[in-house]
Amino acid sequence: MPSRPVPGISPRSSTARCPPNSSTPPARQASPLPQPTELDPDCSCPDWGYPCKHAAALCYAIAATIDTDPFVLFALRGRSREEVLAQLRARRTPSPATDTPPAPAGIPAASAYAAWAEHTPGLPDLPAPSPHAAALPVPPPSDSGLSLTDLERLMADAAARTTQLLSGDTTCLHLTQHQDAVRIAASNPGPEWFHNLIQNTGTKPTAFARLVRAWRHGGPTGLTVAEQPHIPDPAVMAAARTALTMTLAEMATDPVPLRAWRNRLTLPGQGIQLRLGPDARWYPYLQDDDGAWWPAAPADTDPVAALTSVWQQRSPT
Repeated sequence: MPSRPVPGISPRSSTARCPPNSSTPPARQASPLPQPTELDPDCSCPDWGYPCKHAAALCYAIAATIDTDPFVLFALRGRSREEVLAQLRARRTPSPATDTPPAPAGIPAASAYAAWAEHTPGLPDLPAPSPHAAALPVPPPSDSGLSLTDLERLMADAAARTTQLLSGDTTCLHLTQHQDAVRIAASNPGPEWFHNLIQNTGTKPTAFARLVRAWRHGGPTGLTVAEQPHIPDPAVMAAARTALTMTLAEMATDPVPLRAWRNRLTLPGQGIQLRLGPDARWYPYLQDDDGAWWPAAPADTDPVAALTSVWQQRSPT
């Protein structure tokens, strides 16, 4: 029996070659050891043995090398020592998916809110406002500049605004100091408060009174229409002018001129003006003897309806 050769020594030119595809063993193979079908002895000696003594000696040398360093088996499979150790460490380390459940896939915020609203019961009906405002137990300090009546009126106003917000009406949520003064004046706070509000805003009494009436007819939007003309859609203005012209031909015996300027359609001889608001509604105005325009009725989406609401109140000139 031949002696076991020293590892790493290959007699003559003998080699033990693996087939070209041996680096990728079949999936069913469980052992890293080379299988008989994977070894193909090849030697330049004239020995007809299979394997020849040189190839057999090389196999012994490989076996001795594997005994010394088992990682040679993985090298035969195309895996280095570092790669094998790294894969072993990765398998021993728990993956994040094992420790914690995977995060659910995200959904659009709008869909989340819609789903929440669909399965959430609605708010209960608001209680009826109390006919009596809460009374303060003691009056404010004498040097505060406020009276007990002032504070109680402010409390009642705060309660009314809270009810308005809870009902879903947020039109008065972001008001300027000027707009809020007009809003308070429109609630009939009394002559003293009305006078103080005029002074605090620095507005002339007649102009302030017109703004208060605009608020009563249209709220914040009515106030905007009273103070700020704008350039509307020409097609909307043209359609309104056509409809008004046809209506005026039926309502008046003589032709009624109709003048357009920005968002305003004016009947000069009738003392009537219609203003198109940013909410696509028409706000009717009447002209007083001094030539000032006063809000005269609530707004309407139909310019003809807005005209007829003040036609009988006009003061032809």
